[in-house]
Amino acid sequence: MTKFDWLGAKPVAHRGLHQPENGIIENTISAIVAASRAGFAVEIDVQVTKDGEAVCFHDETLDRLTSENGLVSNRTLSELTKIPIKDAVDGDKIPSLAMVLNEIGGATPIYIELKSKFDDDTTIAKAVMKTIKNYRGPLALMSFDPRFFEVLEDGRPSYAVGQVSYRHDDEEAQNLNPLFRLLRRFCFPAFQHDLDFVAYNADHLPEFGPRLFRLRGKVLSWTVRSDEKWDEISPYAQQMIFEGFIPKLRPNRL
Repeated sequence: MTKFDWLGAKPVAHRGLHQPENGIIENTISAIVAASRAGFAVEIDVQVTKDGEAVCFHDETLDRLTSENGLVSNRTLSELTKIPIKDAVDGDKIPSLAMVLNEIGGATPIYIELKSKFDDDTTIAKAVMKTIKNYRGPLALMSFDPRFFEVLEDGRPSYAVGQVSYRHDDEEAQNLNPLFRLLRRFCFPAFQHDLDFVAYNADHLPEFGPRLFRLRGKVLSWTVRSDEKWDEISPYAQQMIFEGFIPKLRPNRL
């Protein structure tokens, strides 16, 4: 397993350093730049477009964050990047992944979460790999969907790869195959694919899978929303993916 010195070295701003009350909205260029300038790493989400490209957007649909509606995957890249984000003071529109990478230019680590419908479609993984091909900054790719890891293997060790997981006791997880849920809960795909890190739900730590994985790789935790929460779970994770506050400076736990 390749070691990346930068992996987990900085707190990671979840969807960028967004502050909706100040018009800085999640997964926008403004939020991403704000995180970088504040000295944090950045986590973003990517969805696939109708024409097989990657855009920086969390939801499957446009409804929550824009005045448009319908599936992101029903629009082309050109169409999506013209759509303004609601309440964004700087006029942010939906950015493509290429725009994000160009804006950061290696200034801080970027953690890219590949969103999935769990339908065996790996188009998003291929789109991301195509986009990052010539990027030289510190980069980590991660997903809840272990089907992507085999595709992402082709580009390692140019970037880190990680599994995102949790305890699987919520209603949404009950629609998944029970064995799939169990294996993912205990981070089996991270061991199977020799991944570099695990990102685990902060409310579900401690848990056996990430505790075992920490003996051989990095464990990050999402989404941490206070210094007090980090104090509680920091024995079980080496870094936080945070939102809604500015973390205190702390000794490096790597």
